[in-house]
Amino acid sequence: MIQKTFRCQTSPRAPRKLAKAIRRFLSRYLVDQDMLYELELALTEACSNIVLYAYKHDTEGEIRIQVTLEPGSCLVIEITDWGCPFHSPPESPPVQPDPRSESGRGIYLISQIMDAYRFSHSQQMNTLRMEKKLRSEHEVPGN
Repeated sequence: MIQKTFRCQTSPRAPRKLAKAIRRFLSRYLVDQDMLYELELALTEACSNIVLYAYKHDTEGEIRIQVTLEPGSCLVIEITDWGCPFHSPPESPPVQPDPRSESGRGIYLISQIMDAYRFSHSQQMNTLRMEKKLRSEHEVPGN
């Protein structure tokens, strides 16, 4: 098992910087460039929503991301914030947003990219857990 924790203070640029750092880290273990791009997109969307909604652009907030890679099995990414509570949307699958809409794509994109995801809120923390199944062709040989 390979684990790494990433942290940052919230800012408008934090989501992209954090997602790129995690992509660089994962590229040591995963070779599928399309998957890495999609993971970066899901991370950017999730963290952007934290900056916009959980912290409402407050630069005093923190985002913590725990990345756990089980070679040959799965990738688990847990994103935690301490902002405004976010309660899980209904269990029905997210619908594709109107292409003219300026928002509402984050959860839909995550649902399309990840194999599973779940929101939780407890002890003043919001956590989004995302899982992606891995096959050997996704991984760097020898890792």
